[in-house]
Amino acid sequence: MVALHLALVWLATFAAWTGGFGQCLWLGSSTASPKPIEWYPPPLALAGILGWAAYISGLIWDRLILGEKIVIALLRKLSRKLESSSSHAALPENLKRLRKERGLTLDEFSLKCGVSRAMISKIERGVSVPTATVLGKLAAGLEISLSRLLGGQLARNSLLVTPGEQPVFRDPDSGLERRSLSPLFPDRYVDFALNTLPPGKDVSFPGHQDGVEEYLYVAKGELRVIVDDSAFCVKAGSLLFYQANAMHEFHNDTKETVEFFIVIDSTASASR
Repeated sequence: MVALHLALVWLATFAAWTGGFGQCLWLGSSTASPKPIEWYPPPLALAGILGWAAYISGLIWDRLILGEKIVIALLRKLSRKLESSSSHAALPENLKRLRKERGLTLDEFSLKCGVSRAMISKIERGVSVPTATVLGKLAAGLEISLSRLLGGQLARNSLLVTPGEQPVFRDPDSGLERRSLSPLFPDRYVDFALNTLPPGKDVSFPGHQDGVEEYLYVAKGELRVIVDDSAFCVKAGSLLFYQANAMHEFHNDTKETVEFFIVIDSTASASR
């Protein structure tokens, strides 16, 4: 588009220089002042006029396209912010309620989970969104699953959980999206989640309580998992089982997004 504009401008300039917008033939007469008798617009001048018109139209069109792209980008950014805000809406209230149900002050809970008092206070007030690592520490300190911390409990009946009703956590550091798929029942100890990790990103979670086990299945892409210093390359269609009481890390070393499901079984831990 830029090359075409330059060519049109060159053509218009050349036309104006060689003939202007019109060319007059003059014929002498008996009077002192000559007078024009005919006017011939040269072809290059006409081409120049059309060139300038096309050039100006192109500039206007480019500005319209650029404006449209800016508006679309702003709308997408606003949509992501609204989705993020909605996804984390239940976390502050749940965290504060669960902490108080256990009779823990901010200082006591801070010592138990390893998260600063100031950060816990900010999360409970909805001022700050925790990273995946901090979220894992909070859940471990409360001895509950991530899904229970993010969502609310439901009555044990047959029910359909739509995408808008599934608690979603987005890690502000890695871009990990964790969607809780299983409904939260008071006596349920199995957690089912869909995770999406962007290209070139990694995320780590602290160990859960003793007895917690995880089943990881990669649906799309390739994931490198590190559990207690042991590394595993899990490709699409493969499943990895591991004890989740140690630090576990997820690395996406590829150039495509990885989607993987995790089933967290806390049955053995709850029976202790």
